Amino acid sequence: MRSISLSDLSLLYIESLKFKNHGFSLEIAAVGTNQRFLIYLNNILNFNFSRDSLDDEEGNEEINILEVVHEYRTLAQNELKSYSYLVDDVKTLPKLHIVTIQGSGSVMSIICKKVEVR
Repeated sequence: MRSISLSDLSLLYIESLKFKNHGFSLEIAAVGTNQRFLIYLNNILNFNFSRDSLDDEEGNEEINILEVVHEYRTLAQNELKSYSYLVDDVKTLPKLHIVTIQGSGSVMSIICKKVEVR
């Protein structure tokens, strides 16, 4: 396993998403231009998934990836607006991975402690 910025991978689409360890980890099976990747987002603090439609389109099992933004830094207070727990001062949190995956008709935002790629 290696730690890498997901922004540096040439990801085309996501084949599957699997939560593990009671939601503490997310496994993403993704396909890039020249290879397949298993991406592990571990110690998830916050996860948000939004779709632009309620329609479940038959035959569209993948999520086409338009853009991936991956940062490793200290959070700003406003970045926890969808977080359900009170954090008095985000500066007390360690640096975290902030990952946003913009797909065709969907957006995922994940804040986690560790990112690994296989």
